[in-house]
Amino acid sequence: MHLSKAYNNAEMPDSQFFFGGCALHAGGLPGYPSSHGCVHLPKAFADLVFGVTHNGTPVIVTKARSGIGSLSHSGLVLTSSDLKAVETMTGHVAGKSLPRDKSGEKDDAFAIVVSGADSRLIALKNGKEFISADIGIEHPRLPLGTHVYLLKGINPATHVYDWMAVGLGTGHETAVDVQREIAATARLMIPPNVYQKIARNLHPGATMMLTDLPAHPETRSATDFVIMRDSAGV
Repeated sequence: MHLSKAYNNAEMPDSQFFFGGCALHAGGLPGYPSSHGCVHLPKAFADLVFGVTHNGTPVIVTKARSGIGSLSHSGLVLTSSDLKAVETMTGHVAGKSLPRDKSGEKDDAFAIVVSGADSRLIALKNGKEFISADIGIEHPRLPLGTHVYLLKGINPATHVYDWMAVGLGTGHETAVDVQREIAATARLMIPPNVYQKIARNLHPGATMMLTDLPAHPETRSATDFVIMRDSAGV
């Protein structure tokens, strides 16, 4: 049970904290308006979230219920001309377990952001910049859109990356158009040496985001990585 230092030791059950200090926790704080930045959850749901999250677990907050979709696609994070490298490098993640199956093994928190405005890919490991590289984007004048993907593992039948695409609700329930998600990622042209460095660090739970916004350095710090904020960059 976390006790709030800002609100006279008010109880904040099932608290999970972001690096920047914002919290997910059950219910509200008695006698106080909602605290700035906190996300209040129904108690039953908070119990579930608290039981499955760990350091590095992706958390996506949207304005409405969001759809999800699955896609197994070799073009996600690599170019169509680099399929041979896929066969070589997928072994690095094929044997890795999901967080709930681990027995002492600890994966680094790994996230990738692709900025269409900058034609740039940034990867972070445990909150620190690990890769920053220029990439190519087919039809660069066309928007990429905003997309979020979570890596589930390796598809045992096809031996390609098995991802989950998450719809971003904007006021009504959003269904995921899998073909649209594939079309966005297929436009990315990642240099082979950059891809190989990414592949060696990918594991189930890794996150990738595509955005048309620029990746402004001021939205990052030494301890966290801001993916989105109001009317600003990534």
